[in-house]
Amino acid sequence: MFCGNDDDSPFCNVVDSSADVTIEANQSQFIKGGYALVLLASRKHRLVLHCNLVNASHGHYGSMQITTLFRDTVIDMTSRCSHNLFSENGSIQVDFTEGDFSSQVISNNPNCFQASFSGSIETDDGLITISEGNASFVYDEPLEDYSIGRLSN
Repeated sequence: MFCGNDDDSPFCNVVDSSADVTIEANQSQFIKGGYALVLLASRKHRLVLHCNLVNASHGHYGSMQITTLFRDTVIDMTSRCSHNLFSENGSIQVDFTEGDFSSQVISNNPNCFQASFSGSIETDDGLITISEGNASFVYDEPLEDYSIGRLSN
């Protein structure tokens, strides 16, 4: 199957919804937590993708959120890529797009989303680097106007 830049493409080469990223040399795997379309004042739609960390170590759990404009497929078009990590010692939330961040959107249509990303950001605790980031989402149903404001999981 093919998931290209064609907005009307009914096919998607993405089989599973997941995100993989290396954070500070540690491979992290995420599964689809949900997604939503939000109508903006500009009449465009914001796509919000949420993932949950699946390979959390004892006492740690986390999530990742990717936010972009629906149907846009330009380089570096991701407007937010945040990572939340929670543990017994506290929590950290980082939006990598506030640092040195690069993304390549491969597909962003009503059937699926696929992108790669990497970057780094300076925090109070030092530099945090992400590399080899890949996110793939297949929607339960094609996203259309009726999906606006609806969170799916």
